[in-house]
Amino acid sequence: MGTSGNLDIIVPNKTTSYADGGSADQSGGIPMCTLRNFPYIYEHCIEWARAQFDDIFVAPLQTAQQIIDDPQVFLGRIIHEVDAAQSEGEKRSLIEKNLSLLRALKHTLDILVAGPDMHKCAKLS
Repeated sequence: MGTSGNLDIIVPNKTTSYADGGSADQSGGIPMCTLRNFPYIYEHCIEWARAQFDDIFVAPLQTAQQIIDDPQVFLGRIIHEVDAAQSEGEKRSLIEKNLSLLRALKHTLDILVAGPDMHKCAKLS
């Protein structure tokens, strides 16, 4: 597995297994751990590059478009997600996740307001 591994918390007689239709991907695609950590086969490298492109250029602009289209719905979705947390730990985790999302959103909007150009896009990547 390289320098990373996977960990599942199992509660006997409570936790479903992969055979029960768990989160394991049966499609035969490239495992995310391979893409994120050790891509070396051409297909893995291409998929890694596509995922990086989406993470850097596509997802931030989609998020920016969501808040531009309807800021109330966007913020309401975040508030609802945090309020629906079952525990304080989960709530704290969701707050941290959404703070990161909002910081990235601010960065994207700053670039858009200043006017994107090739130099800024290259620096961002």
